[in-house]
Amino acid sequence: MAKTRYRKNMINMKNGEICVYASPRVSYALQEILEDMTIYKGVRLTQVLEAVYKQGLKNGRAEAVEVFEVKSHEARKSLDYRKPGRPKQIKRRETT
Repeated sequence: MAKTRYRKNMINMKNGEICVYASPRVSYALQEILEDMTIYKGVRLTQVLEAVYKQGLKNGRAEAVEVFEVKSHEARKSLDYRKPGRPKQIKRRETT
C-alpha cells in the first residue's frame, strides 16, 4: 500500500480549526512558522490563510460556473431552434 504524500496540518483560527493538506516541504515550513509565533505574526498569518482560503473557494466556484456555461452553450448549439406554434403552411403552386 502506498504511503500518502500529503500531510494533514491543523491550524487553530478564531472561528475554529482549519485543516491544511500540504506536501512535506510546505508542512515543515508551516510548522516552522508556527513554532515562534507571536500575537502579531499569528494575526498576520490568520489573515493570509483566510484570504487564501476564501480565494480558493471563489476560484472553485468560478471554475464550476465556467464549466456549466460552456456545457450549456454547447447544448444550446446542438438543439435545433423551432419557433413556437403551428408551422407555416407552404403554398404549393398548381400545375396545369
